[in-house]
Amino acid sequence: MRQKWLQIAVVLVFVGLLWQSVIVLFHLSDFFLPTPWAIVKGAFQDRMLLLSMAWPTLLEALLGLLAAILFGIGLGAALVLWRPVRYLCLPLVVLSQAIPTLAIAPLFVLWFGLTLNAKVLLVLFALFFPISLSLYEGVKAIPPIWRDQARLMQATRWRRFWFLEFPGALPSLASGIRMATAWAPVSAVASEWVGSSRGLGFLMINASSELNTHLVFEAIGVLMVLAWALYAMVDRILRKIVFWR
Repeated sequence: MRQKWLQIAVVLVFVGLLWQSVIVLFHLSDFFLPTPWAIVKGAFQDRMLLLSMAWPTLLEALLGLLAAILFGIGLGAALVLWRPVRYLCLPLVVLSQAIPTLAIAPLFVLWFGLTLNAKVLLVLFALFFPISLSLYEGVKAIPPIWRDQARLMQATRWRRFWFLEFPGALPSLASGIRMATAWAPVSAVASEWVGSSRGLGFLMINASSELNTHLVFEAIGVLMVLAWALYAMVDRILRKIVFWR
């Protein structure tokens, strides 16, 4: 843990120095690109506003991620267990990822209104694919000899999945969940851009319309902190579950 914090500090110092160098080299105005110190100072001054806007985004990301994990595992299991579902749904699942999140977001707002449910469902739509596909591919990567031994032991199809294939696919599934976790806060902000009365996405849109560059960068910084904290929490949980890897 100590090494991770040191690594983060080194990266932040490097990015800050590079950022400041670009501003000095190209003589950029504070309105066009604020300095790192100005952003940190502004974030401290606006901390109550940023915290009040960060909580809805975090809640949407957490609920959407949890729903995506449950739905993704269920869909991945269905793809593994039932061939008709695999033949019918797998192409649809892949094609669904060609739909941009911002393109389908207005439909969710139209169907569900400016509610938490609409944003959670939009986050679910954006995140379930890597989870379900990682489970499906993880099961496919299991050595065939393991399945042969299970058949020799007369294990039923469901028991083979629950006691052999699902545990064997956990490392792959964990990678898919980590990938989805990194995208969860971004997906929540994208849902807020379309229609919302609170959240970091709402704050960014308002700050952009008012040409408040400092507040836009402050909101981006808070979003990055949320994404890292959420990823670190989920990664720690997954390391305890998939302890052998």
